[in-house]
Amino acid sequence: MPDGRAVELGWTRNFGGSRASTAAPGRPIVAELPIDLDAVATEGPDLVSATAQVGAEIAQTFGAPELSQFTTDGEIQFPYWDNNTGWRPSLTEWAKVHGVTIS
Repeated sequence: MPDGRAVELGWTRNFGGSRASTAAPGRPIVAELPIDLDAVATEGPDLVSATAQVGAEIAQTFGAPELSQFTTDGEIQFPYWDNNTGWRPSLTEWAKVHGVTIS
């Protein structure tokens, strides 16, 4: 961050712990990759795939290989979503409407 504070990426997945990684203060967080604009212009599997790609690039800045909530095949992976946040019903409905597989 410009003010010299570290940026932390962390999560809990109700697996009995949490993980966090920190980007160094003052180090830019850069994610650079080509994305098909048509893929992100329409809700559906292509948007989920693009989300997985961008998420992986950001996660790698923090030393994590990927964000497992989404796959590059355009699927949503529920085991990596917290049951207690209330997201699953809305996400399930969105996926159903837009032809996205939930695994």
